[in-house]
Amino acid sequence: MVETASGDVDERRRVRIHAGPRPVSAVFPWALVGTTALSRHAASSGWTEAERWTTSGGRHFVALRACR
Repeated sequence: MVETASGDVDERRRVRIHAGPRPVSAVFPWALVGTTALSRHAASSGWTEAERWTTSGGRHFVALRACR
């Protein structure tokens, strides 16, 4: 199960967690993808979309299944 962005976005970044001005984590990779981009990346990696839904609070999710 993956939470996706609401729009058509496909971004990759390197981020770090801060507590105020002080970094409290190492830099790590982060991705922000919408459902269209997720489906495209999933298909090229051997996954298929099984279900997608939006909660009443406006959060978007996609359930993926490994291709057989």
